[in-house]
Amino acid sequence: MAPRPSFDSRFLKFLAKHMAVGLALALTVSGLIVATDFAGLWSLVNRSETGLIAFAAMTFLFFVTFAGAQIAFAILSMPDKGE
Repeated sequence: MAPRPSFDSRFLKFLAKHMAVGLALALTVSGLIVATDFAGLWSLVNRSETGLIAFAAMTFLFFVTFAGAQIAFAILSMPDKGE
């Protein structure tokens, strides 16, 4: 059996930190949509039986988008070790 390579958790902490930034951005955008009733979305959520599920899905998709963008930005802005 081949030996396991050593595991460095710094990269996972790096990813988790930037994922949390994406979550904060998603919650902020969703909160602004609720606060301003942008495009009547909050009114629509209040009138529909499944409105909260739709709002949760929208917030989750914002989270996936913003977290992915934040992680990609953080990785691509890392300095190259060859330089």
